Amino acid sequence: MRIFVAIGILLCCSLITINTHAQDNMTRAGNLATSGKFTEAIQVYSEILSADANNTTARLGRGFTYSWNHEWDNATTDFNTVLQKEPNNMDAQKGLAYVALWSGDYKKAIQSFNNLIAKQPDNKEFYIARGQAQLNEGLLVEARQSFQKAEQLDPNDAEPKQLANAVRTKPTILDVDILGGVSSTDGKSKAGLRFIQVSSQVSKQLQVAAKYDNSLSMDNLGLITRNKTIPYYAASLFYKWSGQTATRVEGGFRNFSDAKANEASSESQFTLEQVLFLKNGKSLKAGAAIISPNIGQGAYLVFAGYHQPVSKKVTAGINYFYANRNISNTRENRFLADADFSLPKGNTINAGFYYGKSNSDIKILSGNIYGGFVRGYFAVSNSIGIHLGISAENNFVQNLFNVNAGFRFRLEK
Repeated sequence: MRIFVAIGILLCCSLITINTHAQDNMTRAGNLATSGKFTEAIQVYSEILSADANNTTARLGRGFTYSWNHEWDNATTDFNTVLQKEPNNMDAQKGLAYVALWSGDYKKAIQSFNNLIAKQPDNKEFYIARGQAQLNEGLLVEARQSFQKAEQLDPNDAEPKQLANAVRTKPTILDVDILGGVSSTDGKSKAGLRFIQVSSQVSKQLQVAAKYDNSLSMDNLGLITRNKTIPYYAASLFYKWSGQTATRVEGGFRNFSDAKANEASSESQFTLEQVLFLKNGKSLKAGAAIISPNIGQGAYLVFAGYHQPVSKKVTAGINYFYANRNISNTRENRFLADADFSLPKGNTINAGFYYGKSNSDIKILSGNIYGGFVRGYFAVSNSIGIHLGISAENNFVQNLFNVNAGFRFRLEK
């Protein structure tokens, strides 16, 4: 009898030790996942499941960690395995809904969160997630309604209100931007229409735009030599292939003319840019532009940039530009540092400064370039916003200064 009692005590102690060890591993896996060490966390969860395949908590933990690591198929398998045994498991249903959201299947995500909301109508998390899916699907009005419902459920949570306001800065089925301004070159000022752009978010993947740009710019040779602006006309499209990459293509032209010098010319420009969206809001971009004048010699521009969030409301970036104009063997390098600031109510500010150097066979086109700018967008309502901007540049020829203001008209769906 004493032997059986002793064996029983030993078994109990062993089970306690095993359970304690499993719990320690669960805690370790959770800590690894929350610190962003997804591969290590997945390995620990897998070890737990190797010892106990019925550990639902570990399988759910691994499923969410797979999701955060963009391993959508593995995550889906884990969540479906749980649902096979527990069809009403809300965590597994929620996991599948987030897989759809994070992998870019926004229509499926909307339907999944609709089902979850039907079961838990007071869960603000589901409204926020559905709103994010609707926002990415281009359903701006519905997204705002989802965020506002989440805000009603928890008025003390600032996130839903911030998301609802952020909808005001998203592309719509029709955006019209019109800016006028005052430009100065070495104290000689001109006022007039500076910029018009009409754009449309045709689908969740495709945005198209057409613009008229009459702003002062260093690539306008006529500005430097004749103190005048040269309008630039262009059309562009921006196509987001997936959640990780997008392409921008732009084609345009400008005309030069000088009646006094009896000169006339034009140049066309074709630009191709590729954007790569990385984890945690980071992004890389690179591209090139080819400039082809009807008279004279051609030119090209290459550029690259990197941006990453430094806080919830600030994203910083560094960019490099290299331009080569064959005429007079003119070459230019520029470095640009900028930051985007997200303000309350969907307002934004972009500020930056740049430094560059130009080298040319013509002495007057050689020297240093430096300047800075601040641009802001302030949403007045869901359909109207205000643009304000100021910029200044000092270069090897003269000083440039711009002040502009205008409106954006938005048509949401």
